[in-house]
Amino acid sequence: MSAAFARARGFADRVVHGALLGSYVSRMAGMYCPGTDALLHSMSIQFKQPAYPGNALRVHAEVDQVSWGTNTIVLKITIVSLADGAVHATGKVQVGLTQLAPTPP
Repeated sequence: MSAAFARARGFADRVVHGALLGSYVSRMAGMYCPGTDALLHSMSIQFKQPAYPGNALRVHAEVDQVSWGTNTIVLKITIVSLADGAVHATGKVQVGLTQLAPTPP
């Protein structure tokens, strides 16, 4: 919470807690994937560089795996800065779909 403490440890300012970045991923999964009401089953995130208060970030998700039998998908996640495209975090999440998926192609 202290900018002075963060700077003394080599950071530019206070660092955003990783759980906040995880909450952005959770919101993306629950609200937009593939629509509302999907359930986040698991999340694995690797933090690449710190995010700071005021940073505008974007969560990018790409479908990595689909399981028609269990109605789940695995997404590759990247969290990037809108200002300069810097990657703050990467990872994978498993999402359970609450509506039946369409018949596989």
